[in-house]
Amino acid sequence: MNDLDINKELEQIISQSNDEEMNWEDFFSENSASDEYDFVLLDDGKIEKIQPQVVRLKPLSAFGGTLSSCNDFEELLNTLGSLRMQGYKILFRGHAKDSFTLASTIVRNHVKEYGQEKVVLEKVKSICKSRGYEKYKMDTFNDNLFYMSIGRHLGLYSRLLDWTASIDDALAFLIEDKDDYLLHDGALWLLIYHQNEYREERNKDPFSIEDSRVHILREDYYIPDETIEFPIGIDRRYKQHGFFTVQAEKYLDVPFEKMARASGFELHKFIVPKETKQLLAMGNKLPLLSWLYGNQNEPIVSEVKRLNDMYDYRQ
Repeated sequence: MNDLDINKELEQIISQSNDEEMNWEDFFSENSASDEYDFVLLDDGKIEKIQPQVVRLKPLSAFGGTLSSCNDFEELLNTLGSLRMQGYKILFRGHAKDSFTLASTIVRNHVKEYGQEKVVLEKVKSICKSRGYEKYKMDTFNDNLFYMSIGRHLGLYSRLLDWTASIDDALAFLIEDKDDYLLHDGALWLLIYHQNEYREERNKDPFSIEDSRVHILREDYYIPDETIEFPIGIDRRYKQHGFFTVQAEKYLDVPFEKMARASGFELHKFIVPKETKQLLAMGNKLPLLSWLYGNQNEPIVSEVKRLNDMYDYRQ
């Protein structure tokens, strides 16, 4: 059928539909099956024939573990979009140096006794309550998770490992301009799971976890009517679209990658070469860390960080 025949057929269909309701959804689904043309219904009722746009998705394994160009990132976003449409959830974590380990701060800073975190957390609670944080907590919230997550975002060493639902936020941390970080390759981590097979656990006490799997924790939020701005400990986790993973205390020394895969999660690491990091940093399209962190000069930040001195450390 040539173009003229197609146009005549379409005009005939439109004229025949004047006295009856036309099911355009059925029409387009039937006539768009061909690889040759797509049809678009315009505002004036006319139908325009266009060449279909085909987006070929690249499997995650085909990236070779490296994201070295803008085209790589574009292809990755297309693939992740397809995974989301299939019901998968993707969490991200950006490392400014690819040598950084995927471990919670209480592990990678060599805390000697992990049980000390319970004592330190009580100090965090006292500090936060003295500053009015409690009004952002509902009765249904888990007390330990609420204050532990605030402490973690303020620099407290914790068993919680931070993740974000935003790839932009993860890349902002990946291109962090601190020390000589931009002179090193970075890493983008992806944690993937299907929402029919696993759901994040809301308001679960991190200290209650005892099994040998990785748990993904998500907090609820409460915004009082009079709130204009969150206090910094809550503002950070809100802006950073935060999630946490956690392992039972007795399994904290087991490598996260091993436990995550044994728990049924997909885990992917992509190296981002330093040259690509520098291009991303020049692009001005990612969130600024200064915005994600907020005012780091607020007294509560240094006060919570000083609590890390309460831990005993391995030599």
